[in-house]
Amino acid sequence: MFVAESVRGRGVARLLMGELETIARVRGAASLVLQTGPLQVPAITLYEDLGYVAIPPYGKYDAIPGALCFEKVL
Repeated sequence: MFVAESVRGRGVARLLMGELETIARVRGAASLVLQTGPLQVPAITLYEDLGYVAIPPYGKYDAIPGALCFEKVL
């Protein structure tokens, strides 16, 4: 997910993540899992602020050096 640079810092990504979590809960998901990279510091900070915790890389991301994966139990 990327937010246009012109609207960064206004809570758009937080709002989008909240909507995604709501949709996932309604559809019965037990958790959400995501992947990002080490250069995406603002994204990592957001995910951690939202309660996502680091997990080992999964699937195809296991083979990508530096891949960072996070999970949030809903």
